[in-house]
Amino acid sequence: MNEVPLDPSGPRNPSRSRMTVVISILIITFGVGLYLNNHDVIPGVDWFWVLGLSVVGLLILTMGGIDKFSIVAGPYLICLAGFIFMKQTGRISTETLIPALIILFGVLILFSYCLPFRSPRWLIENPGNEIDTMRGSGA
Repeated sequence: MNEVPLDPSGPRNPSRSRMTVVISILIITFGVGLYLNNHDVIPGVDWFWVLGLSVVGLLILTMGGIDKFSIVAGPYLICLAGFIFMKQTGRISTETLIPALIILFGVLILFSYCLPFRSPRWLIENPGNEIDTMRGSGA
């Protein structure tokens, strides 16, 4: 039997496919945020920012894998979205929001430093050498 390939254009480029997925998710998020804003779902909440920050945080965690950067940036953006939602609905003041974000950032950085997460691929100068660039080579 001759099998017909599902995609006649040939094998897919993984990085290009990943970028297509990311762009699609961001477009969907923009559309949902716009819909929620236009229909005044929870008046006073700017859904574009709340959903956008949440989705970008999730994409950082899922698309690049867990490393010293993503374990700080992903959760920070997700929590930032939650804090913005609470600020826009009057549940938290700016006087509480700013210190909470600074504390959260410090805790996440400490967490990424103390636990054995790998350094991001884009930060490692020699990908074959798994020296932790955040702590230095010790040489």
